[in-house]
Amino acid sequence: MRWLALSIALVLGGCGTVYPLTADPSIPFAEGRVMASRNDDGTVEIDLDTLHMGDPGKLDPAATTYVVWIRPLGQTDAKPENVGGFKPNTELKGWLSFKTKHKDIELFVTPEASADAAAPTGHILLKGEVSGVGAASPVGAPPTQPSAPPEQGAPQPAPAEEPAPAESASALPSASPSAQPPPQ
Repeated sequence: MRWLALSIALVLGGCGTVYPLTADPSIPFAEGRVMASRNDDGTVEIDLDTLHMGDPGKLDPAATTYVVWIRPLGQTDAKPENVGGFKPNTELKGWLSFKTKHKDIELFVTPEASADAAAPTGHILLKGEVSGVGAASPVGAPPTQPSAPPEQGAPQPAPAEEPAPAESASALPSASPSAQPPPQ
């Protein structure tokens, strides 16, 4: 249900980017996603959601929680920053929200003995990168999509036409092409 809420918030809010996290083979059913958006003050707001993450003590007997670590992307020698811990609920779902001043980050999750661990000691279970987070958009503004510059001589897509307003908000397009009115 939380995934659905995250997806709806992304579509309706018009801002934020979702980044998948990669699970370690030791926990093949685990899933993780990060939704990131830039605030007006330049910070990046991160919402991390996980599925199928069980008791951390089953992976590491000393572990009582999962800790989320970040460091600036590309700076593998930088000390990881502990941004918080989480414990999955009875449905094996976990989440954490935090803000960072870094625009592009590497993010990873480890099982730890304490949520205030000073350095990662456990095995990396989920990992991913967050980069290219766009500026905050006003509510109702369309999301901005990063795109590569067009190649020289490549055909350019035609500008999108503004759809005509529907007569009824509950009107759905027909699945049958023959039921569509001919173009005017």
